[in-house]
Amino acid sequence: MVDADDQAVRGALAAMADRLDAVPAAAVVAGDYEEFGTQDLLRAVPDVLDPFRVAYCNEYPVTAMFRRSVLEQVGGWRTELRGYEDWDLWMTLAERGLRMEHLGHGRPIYRRRLHGTRMLTGARGRHVELYGNLRSAHPRLFAELGQHRRRSSMPWRRKLLYPVVYGGRPVKLRDDDYYVDVDNVRGGREATEYLIGRGHKRIATITGPLTMRAAMERLTGWRDALTGAGLPLGAVEDGNFTDDGGAEAMRRILASGEKPDAVFAASDLMARGALHALASAGLRVPEDVAVIGFDDSPIATSVTPSLTTMRQPSFLQGEEMASMLIDRLAGIPTPHSRIMPTGLVVRESA
Repeated sequence: MVDADDQAVRGALAAMADRLDAVPAAAVVAGDYEEFGTQDLLRAVPDVLDPFRVAYCNEYPVTAMFRRSVLEQVGGWRTELRGYEDWDLWMTLAERGLRMEHLGHGRPIYRRRLHGTRMLTGARGRHVELYGNLRSAHPRLFAELGQHRRRSSMPWRRKLLYPVVYGGRPVKLRDDDYYVDVDNVRGGREATEYLIGRGHKRIATITGPLTMRAAMERLTGWRDALTGAGLPLGAVEDGNFTDDGGAEAMRRILASGEKPDAVFAASDLMARGALHALASAGLRVPEDVAVIGFDDSPIATSVTPSLTTMRQPSFLQGEEMASMLIDRLAGIPTPHSRIMPTGLVVRESA
């Protein structure tokens, strides 16, 4: 079955059929397009259509060829949507994690005509009504729109149907997500255990935003190490994974009356801010307060004293993400997650 927007170019249908035959795992084949008409008309689309662009409906106009067995599997078209059946179908395919094959080769599959503003603005009420129907039919998908839109500007139709591998474990992990991450809990625990082994007993921590999984897990590691050693939990302040945030968090810890003899900062950037705040308060590092960071970024060797930190294997993590993505594109079964180790790098600050 073909969903053809505007004018398919000569040979496009045969090319899409050949690709479906060549890639049995693909549910649909779609191609690139070229536009003709007045570009200004796109900018005249009323704001009421924005939710459709978020939901990948206007963001990626497409000519596509669907495998018949897939259409039968998902129940085909919902004709009650009166012209929005294709949007509903794409959402259903996305929810089921089915694969789309991209047919490019540097040539368009079809030419897209830019429609006049009169037709778009005249259909405003219909758009609002049917947007509500789509939202009711796909509650999980719409619940996640904001999260995905923040992560990437990739149009939704491609983002959800092309294989995706995340760098870092998503906060709202789905069964069909793939990701490569570091062992943040172990890293936080080992950083804190190192401080404990150096004789420190009042260990505070500066976290990232606790809406982020890396921040939550590094905090868990810090807490586990102190609890395991029978030591009280020190002060906890959010430094927002920024230099200024780390400095402000360190100042809040000092102003609270806490007298830490060590600080675990969950990123090197926040650790640098903490070093500045400690120096401004007349405290020496590591003599008065030891500081350990996380990342082993170039910041670690650019500050004075140089920063003891937990190393993330960023280059290796990128290689693993690429390897996982290649496996997924080739249809090779691959684990949904790969967890990389962290390692302690001892320098001058602790």
